[in-house]
Amino acid sequence: MSSFSFNGERKSYIHIERGWKRPVWAPLRRNFLSVPSYPGARLLNTQTEMRVFSVPVGIIVPSGTKLEILKEDIADWLITDQPKELIFDVEPNRTYLAVINEEFDIDEFVDIGQGTLKFICPMPYKLGKTNTHKFTQSWSTEITSNFTNKGSVEVPALIEIEAKKPSTFLDVWFGAYPYDRDYFRIGYPLTVEETTVQERERVLWDEMSTTIGWTPVTGVFDDMKGTGELKVKDATAIYSPYYGEEGTKGFHGGIAKKSIPGGPMQDFEMEVRVHLQSKNIDQMGRVEVLLLDEASNIVTRINMNDLYWDAEI
Repeated sequence: MSSFSFNGERKSYIHIERGWKRPVWAPLRRNFLSVPSYPGARLLNTQTEMRVFSVPVGIIVPSGTKLEILKEDIADWLITDQPKELIFDVEPNRTYLAVINEEFDIDEFVDIGQGTLKFICPMPYKLGKTNTHKFTQSWSTEITSNFTNKGSVEVPALIEIEAKKPSTFLDVWFGAYPYDRDYFRIGYPLTVEETTVQERERVLWDEMSTTIGWTPVTGVFDDMKGTGELKVKDATAIYSPYYGEEGTKGFHGGIAKKSIPGGPMQDFEMEVRVHLQSKNIDQMGRVEVLLLDEASNIVTRINMNDLYWDAEI
């Protein structure tokens, strides 16, 4: 018995009824323009519409299977948010992207044991297997790959590129060599007066898996007091399990600093993830990251805080 797979899965208890014929091509709509005193009409364009499969199927309920469990299994299989791969046994080398029609009545389908599944393909074309072609460098400075798309519709190739050397631009040429070619360009070539610079260069990346390299800060700094301690949590963060003696006034807790490799710098970006959780509505606190200059003056700061007695975050 013939069947199909959908969303990478097939059900052994569902089969397609005999006599069903799938449409060979997607529906076409011809748009014509009629002109007075002109015989017939002019063809303006041809529009390919959605492909619809009305598949008559039967179901053989496995022995001992509860119908409600079977309904849930079929619903989880067929109902999807986005189009999924649909492959029929009679055409295993072709794939459709489809969703089930919203009018599908699973109760009637399971109770009667047969029904019609209506699959809708928003993208009407059927797909063949994915072909991979390598690029080679043989007789010129270009890296080329020659292949022919044997389908009925032109499809752009997906190109993956790994640059072995730094470059300010990349040209991708396509078309018949050598004169019937187009290209697109990423970046720009340098003039003889220009020099390259690194757009972004990571100078510090800390996964907070250890406190090694961090120096505890004690005493008063800005409006804070360095008290308590800092520890590693789940090898992904540094937190303060102890903020210092009870009754200490003002912002206080664990403070640590770390030098940026390479020394002072300018024109920088900073990204940091912080977490602040108050356990009671009357708790207040702040988690803060500072950047300092050579004289330990604050250059920039980012913080998350809860500074209100009547608020909880």
